[in-house]
Amino acid sequence: MWNTITVQYNPEIEEDWDEHFQVTCEYGYEFRRTVTFPVVGVEKNTASPYLVTLSPPQCYMEVRTGFSPSGGRLTGPVTVGDPLTLMIHMESDSTEFDVAVSSCYAHNGAKKKLQLIDANGCILKEQLMSPFRGVRSAGGNNHIALYAYFKAFRFTSSPALYLECDVHMCHGTCPAQRCHWKSLTKRSADMQLEADNSSLTSENVSLFQALQVLQESSEALGSGKVKADELPSSTLCLPVLALTAVTTAFLACLLLSTVLCILLCLRMRRMKEVGSVSDINPYMTNAFMHGQPSRKRL
Repeated sequence: MWNTITVQYNPEIEEDWDEHFQVTCEYGYEFRRTVTFPVVGVEKNTASPYLVTLSPPQCYMEVRTGFSPSGGRLTGPVTVGDPLTLMIHMESDSTEFDVAVSSCYAHNGAKKKLQLIDANGCILKEQLMSPFRGVRSAGGNNHIALYAYFKAFRFTSSPALYLECDVHMCHGTCPAQRCHWKSLTKRSADMQLEADNSSLTSENVSLFQALQVLQESSEALGSGKVKADELPSSTLCLPVLALTAVTTAFLACLLLSTVLCILLCLRMRRMKEVGSVSDINPYMTNAFMHGQPSRKRL
């Protein structure tokens, strides 16, 4: 007859490291025997999984006017040099998510491409864009807003400008970057890069924003950016065709006046010459008027 002896380390639950021994007793012998058996595993699974489901965070990008995260949202074309703010938003139902930005590019939708931020979040073109800053707001939703300042620029002979960034949304804390938006120093970032990071990246997304950048104010007028009521009252704008017509009419009037003056001068000169001839020989003039007298025959 066999008996099972169980060594249970937790008095309430059975676990996989509990030990089980099968033993038996024999009688009628004058010697003792030590019997060992291998550990018998527990076949019954007493654990029940507990699942927690979190809604994935939402992330989007936008451009605002001015050097401020609170500026108005951009809705139309801009001119080279206009102050703008690039913003990346992440909203989630939990405070356990983090966001990091890396590898931002600017391109014109064709072959021209310029890298603004590298994979470590460090700015590469300081004259074009500032480093990303961030703010976390506590409310009904966990909201993180990252923003960077830049002045509108464009590629040569192309008004189209596309800004594209890779965004990492992490459950927990994102892996440390050399130029993280939380203003980490390079030394502390290097130390965290060497340390064990247990964060779990939930999703990587690529966000982009399209802009129309005009080079000169004349292009802005042609595209309807500057309205007529926004111009000063003393400013008069004429189309090229109307200006050409006015100039042509003015030149025609000037030419006609010149011709009339010349004809009038010639007529007055002729009348003056005829009057001077009449004053010199009045008899000739009278003869011509009355005719010569006829001779009498003898």
